[in-house]
Amino acid sequence: MRLCEEIARFVDVFAATQQELLTLLQEKRRVLVAADAVRLAELNASELKLTTRLEALVVWRSRLLEASGALGCRGESLSEVLTELSDPQAVDLRVRLPQLQQLSVALRQEAWIQWVISQRCERHYAEMVDVIARGGQTAPTYEERPASNSNGGAVLDAAV
Repeated sequence: MRLCEEIARFVDVFAATQQELLTLLQEKRRVLVAADAVRLAELNASELKLTTRLEALVVWRSRLLEASGALGCRGESLSEVLTELSDPQAVDLRVRLPQLQQLSVALRQEAWIQWVISQRCERHYAEMVDVIARGGQTAPTYEERPASNSNGGAVLDAAV
């Protein structure tokens, strides 16, 4: 069936793109820790290209769902569409979809880690700018609870 072949092509491209992005994000974390600004800029450019590719894949997925609806296979996800198809290739594709979901979870976790790192770096930078602006003196205002007493807190994986 033509729809299954198109979904298979989509799954192949999507899996490759997700894996490429995960590898890039893992490298980016190492570069962030090493504070290599030049390499970080290179990785950011590559990440932008992959993000653009993922956006195109979202459009492709929408077209696949529309095409499946025109064929009478109603579903809000490709997984639902594949359950309605009687093609043997659909069974193989349904087996691959959990792998894509695991890659998505790994991507969310890696992105969350990098968000935490970047937020802490931004906070540290802001504190350093304040210290420089005040000439090393304490703030002239009084606070009930100074904001600088935080020790970071726990990291929560919001995807789980």
